[in-house]
Amino acid sequence: MFWTDWSADRPCIGRSLLDGSDVKRIVENKDVAQNVRWPNGITIDFNGNRLYWVDAFLDRMTTADFNGGQLKVFLDNDVSQ
Repeated sequence: MFWTDWSADRPCIGRSLLDGSDVKRIVENKDVAQNVRWPNGITIDFNGNRLYWVDAFLDRMTTADFNGGQLKVFLDNDVSQ
């Protein structure tokens, strides 16, 4: 299971097993890197084993593997236009 967390102090993309165990924060802000702020849309590509999300604060679309690795911003401008 994957979810987004908009908390002001530690926004993230999280994952766990369906029973709620093994909770992990797989994408979060590290040091000065703004990887996620208001992740308000998320989708799963099961064939490609990737997550895709949009961030309303950062105005960009990002993808990562299911462990939060191979992070790639593929649209980094005003997503709303």
